[in-house]
Amino acid sequence: MNLGIGLAQEGKKVLLIDADPQGSLTISLAKSLENHLIQLNNERGRATIT
Repeated sequence: MNLGIGLAQEGKKVLLIDADPQGSLTISLAKSLENHLIQLNNERGRATIT
């Protein structure tokens, strides 16, 4: 995941595939996305958590 994030920050297109049964990548990205969306909405004055 760290390599993918680094490449994306450089403007590269990245495809991450979560192929392990535990779903670690999916869980990590979901939490990261949730935190980012909460922060973005908060900056716009619309902080909501569902």
